[in-house]
Amino acid sequence: MTKLWLASCLLYVVAATACSRPDARRTPSVTPLLGTGQLSTSRQDLNRTIAALRERVAASPDDAPAGVLLADALLRQTRVSGNAGLASEAERVLVAALQRDGERYDARRMLAATFLSQHRFADALREAEHCRAMRADDPWVWGVIGDAHIERDEYDEAFDAFDRMAALKPTAAA
Repeated sequence: MTKLWLASCLLYVVAATACSRPDARRTPSVTPLLGTGQLSTSRQDLNRTIAALRERVAASPDDAPAGVLLADALLRQTRVSGNAGLASEAERVLVAALQRDGERYDARRMLAATFLSQHRFADALREAEHCRAMRADDPWVWGVIGDAHIERDEYDEAFDAFDRMAALKPTAAA
């Protein structure tokens, strides 16, 4: 039970952090679309955000930042509704963005979170390791690595990753 609780907490932190630190070099502001630039977790706001982002991605399939935001909103709605199909849609959107630009850090981060939500821990670890190779100074990626290792019963590796995360971001969130 403790392991499940810890994993749930870590997944929540990873997902929340994935939104809070967008790739500033490559992701334009989304304030005009979302008002505050933050995705709401209310069911009604998520439905509106998902609909608007689906339209935006359909109209501009090369708009990777919109795809990443859509995937984030879909994962949030998955948690609200329990509809696992939304996480599969998020994965498809992110894979499409990565087919156009395989080095989009924000899309890889969100894909790792998507794999965690689907309990695909080997895939999450693979994506997080790719992110780590791109930006080893991102505490978020170490959280994903740790969470994936915990779920695979690889405790030494998990706590090494969590220690690295805490060293990079010595806050309560880490």
